[in-house]
Amino acid sequence: MKKITIIILLLTYFSTAHCQVFKGTVYDRSTDSTLSYAIIYISGTSIGMYSDLHGNFELDISKFSSLPITISLFGYHSITLHKHAGNIMNNIYLTPKIMELKEVIVTAYGRGNRDEYLKIFKREFFGETQNSIRFYTE
Repeated sequence: MKKITIIILLLTYFSTAHCQVFKGTVYDRSTDSTLSYAIIYISGTSIGMYSDLHGNFELDISKFSSLPITISLFGYHSITLHKHAGNIMNNIYLTPKIMELKEVIVTAYGRGNRDEYLKIFKREFFGETQNSIRFYTE
């Protein structure tokens, strides 16, 4: 009876040790809305996944449970978690990157001669080889 109990305990221990899943939801810190298609991966490996349409994900970390996990999305600052636990729900908040662009001023140079501009465009765009001459001949 003792042997059966020990075997059952060992099987339970090893089955839970190999089934670690890092799961959670990715949110925007400024709006508290979920972020679709964020990238969740184990740093230093090629193992990763995307969050779904509602920001949910489940990543199997059983083979790499000691490595950090990185969560990133274009337009947001990435987060790397060095201490994480499997099989619990994690709420991950990403902070948006604010990028200020310089001012752009667009001006027009008048109508000009459309045919002359079209000729220049065709010459510059298509080139001047024998194969391209048929596109911009007068």
